[in-house]
Amino acid sequence: MIRRSPSLAAVALAVAAASCRKPPAPATERASPATADASADVGISPAARAAATTYRAGLDTLAAELAALARATERPLADSAALARARAAFVAARGAYKRVEGVVEAVAPSAAMELNGPALPEVEEEEGVRESLPPKGLQVVEAMLWPAPDLSARAELRAAVGISAAVVERVRQYARAAPIPDALLFDAARQEIARVAVLGMAGFDSPVAGRAIPEAAEALRGVRTVVAPYATAAAARAPQAWGALVRTLDGAVAALDSAAADPRAFERTDRLRFVTAVANPAARALAEVRIALGVPVPAGQRLWRATAATLFEPGAFDPGAYAPALAPAPTPELAALGAQLFFDRGLSGSGDRSCATCHEPARAFTDGRRRAEPLAGAPAGRPLRNTPTLANVALQAAQFADLRATFLEDQVLDVVRNRAEMHGSLDSAAARMTRDPALAVRVATALGRPAGALPAVTERDLRAALAAYLRTLVALDTPVDRALRGDTLALSPAARRGFTVFMAKGKCGTCHFAPLFNGTVPPAYRKAESEVLGVPGSVAWRGARVSPDVGRYGTFDAPVWRHAFKTPTVREAARTAPYMHNGVYRTLEEVIEFYDRGGGAGIGIDLPHQTLPPEPLRLTRAEKRELLAFLRALRSDRPAFAARGR
Repeated sequence: MIRRSPSLAAVALAVAAASCRKPPAPATERASPATADASADVGISPAARAAATTYRAGLDTLAAELAALARATERPLADSAALARARAAFVAARGAYKRVEGVVEAVAPSAAMELNGPALPEVEEEEGVRESLPPKGLQVVEAMLWPAPDLSARAELRAAVGISAAVVERVRQYARAAPIPDALLFDAARQEIARVAVLGMAGFDSPVAGRAIPEAAEALRGVRTVVAPYATAAAARAPQAWGALVRTLDGAVAALDSAAADPRAFERTDRLRFVTAVANPAARALAEVRIALGVPVPAGQRLWRATAATLFEPGAFDPGAYAPALAPAPTPELAALGAQLFFDRGLSGSGDRSCATCHEPARAFTDGRRRAEPLAGAPAGRPLRNTPTLANVALQAAQFADLRATFLEDQVLDVVRNRAEMHGSLDSAAARMTRDPALAVRVATALGRPAGALPAVTERDLRAALAAYLRTLVALDTPVDRALRGDTLALSPAARRGFTVFMAKGKCGTCHFAPLFNGTVPPAYRKAESEVLGVPGSVAWRGARVSPDVGRYGTFDAPVWRHAFKTPTVREAARTAPYMHNGVYRTLEEVIEFYDRGGGAGIGIDLPHQTLPPEPLRLTRAEKRELLAFLRALRSDRPAFAARGR
């Protein structure tokens, strides 16, 4: 059993009792000129100008702390005192960044990535030439200072600090020139609360120094600073919500500061309690204050709806966010047509295989095989891989294990015409449907076309229908979801502890991001990540050999992507065995063992670009059981996930 830090009692605050059993009703928009139209002129209030002034002062502090870090790393870190000074300077610099992080991410996201993105190479493409760029920013500096600095890398350390300082100077120049609207400030605060809950508390950007808990406190201090100028108006118009917001943020900061004194605080902090007693109440109170002040949400479509207070609300995610611009409006009729096509064997060249042949609803839209079964006589080509679940397939920024498709419409076309999978033709299927008046009418009706002379059914129509159906396969109704919304009794004690293992010692949450538990990075959800894990070709716990499938490298030949695969969702994991891109592991127990050993590096596979930390996790038997209980609780009971004819 994982013991909690004694100071965590304060994390719950007074709101814990109310949120432990039943989730509070989320804030709702009222139809008013200020809130009903997200594209309305936002305006910049005096409070927003005051917040911007405080933000610029925070950037000045960050620049000064980076200058102090540069001075602390000018000389070789030849003794423990010099190393301690450099580390203290880094802690101060990153703390200063965390206090402005929310606004930097909102107004200059590319600069935020440069300043505090993962310490991994980035691949850029220009005119068909791919270039691998070395990592930069504060996480690079952290990796040079912990756990043991490389004394020969002094020049690299100084360069990394200098690059960070240069990025901050760019942000400062932008901040002096550009005003910040109220809507953007409130959205920055909302996103920062979410960022702390699902990234910060997972150790996503402090993977080496292990300072996730104190840095979470600094980030919440930053949120408090952003909203402080609204105190007078908020206290007058929404006194209860404002009081709850202030008490929750201040109490959480105090509790996190206290917990940070415990060297095992990162492992012990109850992540479910943090979400339900800190992040959710703060975000919901923030939403109520925003609505009371008449501040609209930023315009534009995004995966996490701007009107959703938290990442955990029902309906928080927009399944159409990643649809192409010309996709038809989703309607029940279009999705129903897509469902019919999903089970239509006529889409395959042989007439004996449908989408549902490999994506069986009763198996959470997988097939139970190690790898997809190719059609007889199919030519050798791209390797067939383990069939992924289609649950929540619309809630990820890229498709296929090698991320080769962005839109579901393109994924549909790829699969249907693939000679090993369906070897069919959507053009032929469209022509067949055109010849059937009843089907042609149904297609026209589903697409909202006017009555009268019916145009020919096209390949594009069928792709749109299938994609519309896939976008209905959203399943965010598991016991884990209910618990994260506030009904914590929806999870067993073991599964609840397992969520903490998932987010902390197990490091699962640094790649499978809550609450979608896939690899699309919250809270902005702009990018789908891929990882080099070192998956073996067959089960072996010593002297293993890597799977011959080179993954993303086979489509995009950047060396850092050799053996890289998209991070899939772990939702529905209990019924989507076997696992990994090649189905090498039959059970979740084997998967946990693989990660516990440090991935490929822990079983004898040496890959130059393994992104998974090679150190063993050293999970106890109890922790493995708890993690397994949590993964099994990520199971939906949606009616769509039921057996249907093939």
